[in-house]
Amino acid sequence: MMDFDPEHIHNLTMYEIAGLLTPEEKDSLYEAIAKYQEAFNIWQELHASIGTKEVDEAWESVRLSDPQEIIRSAKKRERRASFINGLKVAAVIIIFVGSYFFPEPARKQPARGKLMSMATTASLKLPPVQLQLANGKIMDLSDTKDASTVVNNLEYNNLPGQNTLSVPIGKKYTVILSDGSEIHLNSASKIIFPFRFTGKTREIQIHGEAYIKAVHNSRQPLLVHLRNSVVTVLGTEFNVNTYDSGFVKVALTRGKIRMRTGNDSVLIKPGNEAIINDGKPMRTITFDEDTLLSWRQGIYDLQKTPLVKICALLQRNYGVRAVVDNKEMENLTFTTRMEIGKDLNESIAAYLNSLKNTFHLNFYYDENGVLHFK
Repeated sequence: MMDFDPEHIHNLTMYEIAGLLTPEEKDSLYEAIAKYQEAFNIWQELHASIGTKEVDEAWESVRLSDPQEIIRSAKKRERRASFINGLKVAAVIIIFVGSYFFPEPARKQPARGKLMSMATTASLKLPPVQLQLANGKIMDLSDTKDASTVVNNLEYNNLPGQNTLSVPIGKKYTVILSDGSEIHLNSASKIIFPFRFTGKTREIQIHGEAYIKAVHNSRQPLLVHLRNSVVTVLGTEFNVNTYDSGFVKVALTRGKIRMRTGNDSVLIKPGNEAIINDGKPMRTITFDEDTLLSWRQGIYDLQKTPLVKICALLQRNYGVRAVVDNKEMENLTFTTRMEIGKDLNESIAAYLNSLKNTFHLNFYYDENGVLHFK
């Protein structure tokens, strides 16, 4: 975990907007904004304030230029360019690829309380699902059949080392490992894994949330590395969640797993969830399978959920940056049902209107497409 450096956060955010971050840099940035309020403020302000002048100029340039030449030109730029050059590259790339931050040049500010089409991802192109190979090559897997990847069918399947598959905000993805184990990844999650398992164990890393269907192999158990903890699996199905900073949650649906963190080790039974909170002893609770796993169908049954966490869910599933204007409202809790439909504009509109009609919770979009609760 990086120490907080405002200038470094500023630079990382600029490269994120331009789509130039490596997976490692993206992890570093997201961990920082989750841990430090000032880092989050820098990130949020930059996303909200990238000038429409630069975007408009780049938009006009794209219309008048050959797209392939634009890409070739952008790739030749120095990655660590000055702020101004970086901003121009970002504007061109963002507009050309249809990044969800700037679907088109900003227009007049909409009336408060009304939805703004640019604020949701339905009409925008979401960032791609990317596989970074151990040799550094990056593959776009967004259009792979049935949103899954059978890794032993890839032409690079004999490549040694660790590969990283990253699922962006607003998408889900399934990976079938070489042993046949299925990893169902939620949005804003990633898996680090080899194309071939060698040795006495099968080992992968998960960041974010995933539902795992592990193939049984008593001679080569599966080890799932999470933040400061390891799950040992013989053959089972379970859910892991590391979205919340400082928390690791592992819920077992069937089979048998052992959860280890530091000197603590617990055998988890089906129907129980182990929760690790940094600096505190591990604890287990029972859970409702239908509720906890409904994310796989795009459904979130939220029980007494703070508004600030609802904002995080909106961003993770819709790509909409959401903030609470009145800080005293951040911890107000709501029991609601969020359904992520195929038409993202329609489903977020339905959800926001249900909050307004049921709880009289008002909202508006600002001119930069940031959703505000007031």
